[in-house]
Amino acid sequence: MGSNVPLRITIYEKTGSAGTGMPYRQDTNHEALLANIASIELPPLLVSLADWLRSLSQGGLESLGLTAHDVTDRAFFPRVTLGTYFRDQFFQLVEKAHSLGHRVEVLTHHQVDDIQAAEGYVTVNGIGDGVAFEAKFDHVVVATGHTVDRQDAAGGDRTYFDSPYPTWRLQGLPAGRIGILGTSLSGIDAAISIALDHGEFTDAPDAVSFVPRPDAEALRITMMSRNGLLPEADFFCPFPYQQLEVFTQEAVDEAIKAGSDALLDRVMSLFKAQLETSDPQWSRAIRLSRLDADSFPPAYFAPRAESEPFSWARANLREVMANRAASHTVPWRYAILRMHEIMEDAVAHFSAEDRKRFDRGMKRMFIDNYAAIPPQSVERLLALHEAGVLSIERLGDDYEIDSSGRAHCVKSATASLNFDVLINAVGEGAVKDDDILFAGLKDHFAVMEEESEARSGRQEGSPSLASGEIHIASLPWLLSDRPFIQGLVSSHELGAEIAADIIAKISRQQPAPATMDDLLMSVRGADSDQAVEARSPETLGS
Repeated sequence: MGSNVPLRITIYEKTGSAGTGMPYRQDTNHEALLANIASIELPPLLVSLADWLRSLSQGGLESLGLTAHDVTDRAFFPRVTLGTYFRDQFFQLVEKAHSLGHRVEVLTHHQVDDIQAAEGYVTVNGIGDGVAFEAKFDHVVVATGHTVDRQDAAGGDRTYFDSPYPTWRLQGLPAGRIGILGTSLSGIDAAISIALDHGEFTDAPDAVSFVPRPDAEALRITMMSRNGLLPEADFFCPFPYQQLEVFTQEAVDEAIKAGSDALLDRVMSLFKAQLETSDPQWSRAIRLSRLDADSFPPAYFAPRAESEPFSWARANLREVMANRAASHTVPWRYAILRMHEIMEDAVAHFSAEDRKRFDRGMKRMFIDNYAAIPPQSVERLLALHEAGVLSIERLGDDYEIDSSGRAHCVKSATASLNFDVLINAVGEGAVKDDDILFAGLKDHFAVMEEESEARSGRQEGSPSLASGEIHIASLPWLLSDRPFIQGLVSSHELGAEIAADIIAKISRQQPAPATMDDLLMSVRGADSDQAVEARSPETLGS
């Protein structure tokens, strides 16, 4: 159940549009960039993304660049489409909350500059519509997300960018030598955004092709990373998720109870046992019985690392598309996907040495598995390569960047590469205490960490993420202890935990709703299975 006490909720949004979410805003992303999560994978709101799209008129779909044929539960849609959907659902939830007696105020163009904890309340200070404001609250949820509004370096001369976002910054670059540091999702976004500024992708009979404009024949994009590996295409798997037989929450909890010494090795034994159960043939082929936490990641990456990147991408795409057509799940890929969430519970208990070992290898392997990209994105990369536009360079562990001359020179043991424009697309890491946006929170955050370390137990494998009256929901602040807490599913689960905590404190009722499904049911109406009618993009509120 939801709160039976009327709540007054104030939502501060720095931009002029609330509810969209930073990764899905039009002013952050090129309209063609794809989200790497399908409708069937999205956490539930009032209606699913696919059903919301099906409810739109033909004109509504066309405004999103879609047709009715494009809409399936497993399709990947442009990020701005997800943003439009989230904005619609957000304002429907606000309206429903009003009908249930809650007061929700959404304040756009309001930038929060500081948050300070006091005795019995929390003070929020900032600038709203050009005017300073100060407000006091019983509870404050910090959900600031990642930072994308960075400044160009190198004197703002548009030859170096410390992030590909917002991608409109990459428009108008000359069709010359462009280097991109990073070969994962952010790097791919940069490459595709630049390519679309100089040409277009077209559907050929058997594949996607890229046709540059006549004035863009000099365009050469080089993506670089230490290992020179591209992500693989998103693979077919069942929904809802199936339970694992060996690597279970209970088994990992038991391993944690035995202490930090050799914990990584104990959970690695469970990991190997699960793979041998799920896919014995693949386990024999990779010689799994001989591998440990240090040697498994190199064995996992070896076939890809030993192949030419685009040849591997082409073969992987064919495999993925065949498996999708046959609704076939590759057992070992699926087992690794399912294990990463449970593995995260053990990470906070690792010794310092085990954490270093984990970060060097197993963490990268897990991220590579769950950060697979839409097949359409792989098709675009292949099209750019076949057009002579895109190449991949492996830099190794030691490389340096020299920007002292007219060009940016990236030097490694095997290459010296010169670029007219260099883009850093390695992604944003965990936020350190010194990088906290709000000065008033630094002391509070340090106290919260101390209390968290002193807390001896976890409830159902999930740590308490709220401390006092300030609730930390900003994923970059949590990445250090929870390395896989990224994306929509993590945000969904984190929001449910914090909402349950706030409702329990306000209503003084136990138990509070434990899942987001329970909370949404209270908004939908417990006696009704009918979701609120979706509106078309043209009629969304501001």
